[in-house]
This record gives sequence, structure tokens and C-alpha cells, in this order.
Amino acid sequence: MKALNVHVPRIHKISCTEYKEQFPGAEIYSEATREKYAKTLRAVDKTTNSYRQAMSKAKKGVPLPSLQGRKRTFTPEHCKAISDAKTGKPHASHSEETKRKISESNMGKTVVVSEETKKKISIANTGKKRTDATRKRLSEAKTQWHKDNPKRSKTVSDQLQQWYEEHPEDRAKNMALARSKSKYFNTKIEQKVEQLLKDLKVKYTAQRTIKELPEIYRFHHWDFLLPTKMIAIEADGCYWHGCSICHPERQDELKEEIDTAVLRDQAASKQGWTILRFWEHEVNEDFEHVAQVIEESLSERKVNHG
Repeated sequence: MKALNVHVPRIHKISCTEYKEQFPGAEIYSEATREKYAKTLRAVDKTTNSYRQAMSKAKKGVPLPSLQGRKRTFTPEHCKAISDAKTGKPHASHSEETKRKISESNMGKTVVVSEETKKKISIANTGKKRTDATRKRLSEAKTQWHKDNPKRSKTVSDQLQQWYEEHPEDRAKNMALARSKSKYFNTKIEQKVEQLLKDLKVKYTAQRTIKELPEIYRFHHWDFLLPTKMIAIEADGCYWHGCSICHPERQDELKEEIDTAVLRDQAASKQGWTILRFWEHEVNEDFEHVAQVIEESLSERKVNHG
């Protein structure tokens, strides 16, 4: 094979003095600092973590000359180029040890978000909806976090429970306000129940409150209310409400919500309301039974109330 006639410049080592003469005004490390780096790194393997740790330790407290007095900024074109380059590529994940260190360093810190930033986040999320798969994944991650951090989980739970006990009216009002601002829509099982009520030609209201209840339960929105019959109907999703048949693993996580629902139903019963509660699997698998229960309740109320 014929060798290429390529000129390769000769590389030679120069001292700090020679470097300053060739590049006047350049900021470089002193001979002592360079020797310190070389001595520290000479004994380690550059492919291991010990190399990176030694580099970090050797450079600790030494500012980078190239960044002194400069603010790092990116042009819109540069930002777009970075975004395009990362599109479709998985994000780098931290090791469990790194995650633990980050978590410990952030403990006790309060992140203050400016109103301008809050507005930008709100605008960016406008119109976006999480899929059922995403909501399920987030819920499972939350459940796993509580299992992995029992002490912190208990602390957060106790603080939240204490606030609920001290501000029952505020909690209920905040929930009602949040629901009033959101766009109401029926779930699939609620649509089935609503269509049945229409076929039966029964007057009903959807997502309304019972004002006669104690204030702690007064702001709960019932799926369907039949005011003239004093009947309240709830169609509960098995996963989100912790069905003991379909999702027994969520019983512990949703214990507070389940207990609150039982107490709320009892309070409504004391006020003369009949509570009909159906699970998602009942509506989907045996809707005839659901329809029969509703029709029988209507008949009983017709006899009792005339």
C-alpha cells in the first residue's frame, strides 16, 4: 500500500514561560498547580470513578479561567439545535446513590417559584390532559415512594391530617372551587347510568351537592341526585376508588378516602337520602342488575313519598 505524503507537525512540551510569550495575556495554571494535577492523576485509572473523583478533588476551589466574569447564555438558534439533537433520545438516568444524595441535599429547602414562572407553566400546560396510563403510572410511583420512605410518608400524612382536622371547611371549599373551575364531563360508566335515568324519564341533577349535610361533607359533588325521590347515585371507578375485588392492593393507600365516603353516606342517610353506590365492574359486567336496583329504589320512594 502506498503511504500518503502527509506532513505531521511535531508536538513538543513547552513551559509556562514559553506559553506566556507565545500567547500574551492568556490565563493558565502555574507550574505548581499543573504538577499537583499530574501527581494526583498519575496513579489512577482514567476509566474508573476514582479518576473522576480525583479530578474533582484536585480542582476543588479552582475557578475555570474561561468562565470568569462571563454569563452563560444561549441564542434561540442554539436552544433549538440542542432540543433537536435530544429529540427521541432517552434522558440520562441517575444512579440510586446519586438520587439519594440529591434528595438529601434538597431536604428542608423551599423552592420559590415566581408568579411569572407560574404563569408560563400554566400557559404551557393549558389544554394538556394526562392519559389513563400516565395517571396510573404516577399513582403507582407515589405508592412505591410511600413504601420506600415510610418515615417521611408518615410525617407528610400526619401533617396533612392535622391540617384537615384544623381546617375542615377550607378543605371542602377548596375542593369545590377546584371542581367548579374544571370542565365537567361524565366517565363512561356515568354515561351509562345517566342514559338509564333519561330512559326512565326521571328528573336528576349531575355533580351537585347536598346542602343539608354537615359542613365537612356539604361540598362533595355527587354523581347524580334525584331531589324529588331523595336518591343519590354514585358510580365509582374500581381503580381510583379502591375496589376491594378488582384492586385490593389500593385499600391501604385509599383508606382515608374510603372511610370518608362511608361516613359521608351515613350522614346523607340520616338526612333521609337513599345512597346507591355502584362499582365500575358492576356497571360494565351486570348493568341489568344496576338498572333493577335503581328501578326498585324509585318504586319504593314512590310508595313511601307518594
